[in-house]
Amino acid sequence: MMRPYTFLMLMVPFALQAQPVLQQTMVDPGGASYELYTVVSAGSAQVPTGGANQTWDLSSLVLLNAGTMDFVPAASTPYAASYPTANYAWEGTFTGLPPSYAYFSVTSSAFEVVADDVPDAPNIYTDPKKLLVFPMNYGQTFVDPYTDGGGAASVAWTYAGHGTTVLPYGTFTNTVLLTSNEGDVVIWSTAPLHPLASYNGTDALLFGPGNVGIGDAPALAPLNAFPNPCDEVLQVELPGDAGWRITDLQGRLMLAGRSSSSAQQALPVASLAPGVYMLLVDEAGATRGQRFVKH
Repeated sequence: MMRPYTFLMLMVPFALQAQPVLQQTMVDPGGASYELYTVVSAGSAQVPTGGANQTWDLSSLVLLNAGTMDFVPAASTPYAASYPTANYAWEGTFTGLPPSYAYFSVTSSAFEVVADDVPDAPNIYTDPKKLLVFPMNYGQTFVDPYTDGGGAASVAWTYAGHGTTVLPYGTFTNTVLLTSNEGDVVIWSTAPLHPLASYNGTDALLFGPGNVGIGDAPALAPLNAFPNPCDEVLQVELPGDAGWRITDLQGRLMLAGRSSSSAQQALPVASLAPGVYMLLVDEAGATRGQRFVKH
């Protein structure tokens, strides 16, 4: 007769191979609210790599609360009528700025972007961009052609890994790692389904509960960038030997440079489309930031 412990030992390999299959039913139709964090210092954390049953330890990240992110039904937002195909929305509120929205169509087959940067500089996808396909299994890749305000493009996403993600504010099991051929890395929570952390090769955003167990960022004087809103030039006092970069609210790098001396500098922003951006300055192992509006 098979002994109980023998049966359990036989079951272990099957348990280790278990992996979340991404499904539309994982999306909470009622929505959820989270704090929005930027990374001030990576500490010893490394960019997550793929594989089954991984433990991605990002507990050494030093985070700065940058606002809130609400995942809500599109109908509950003020611009839903302009995007009738959308049934879901992300409402991001960066501290000191009005909310910015992204609209999505979530169906049994895909999670697609309909529009983002609403209302400041709406970017409309005439051919929606897929973030996920359903169902999606470990090892699966999909290639998605899409068209937005920047024209036609294509992106490939791979379900590269699954496991446990350890963050400064908690441990999350059954998380899924997606990577793109554009260098993006996104960790998805599956209960409910929403991005837990995203990294585009330069900047990272995290979504989680309030300031629980989060260390303080190094104390640095705040940035003073003006005029805000601006048109062609953004003036800012920069320290010597410091890198600066400007990203949009999705974390995409728009402009970058380096300061060689401590002085007020005029950053050329005329090439930016109208909208809300983040100016980030890297100094002494820490990052300072200020949001600004480009007319």
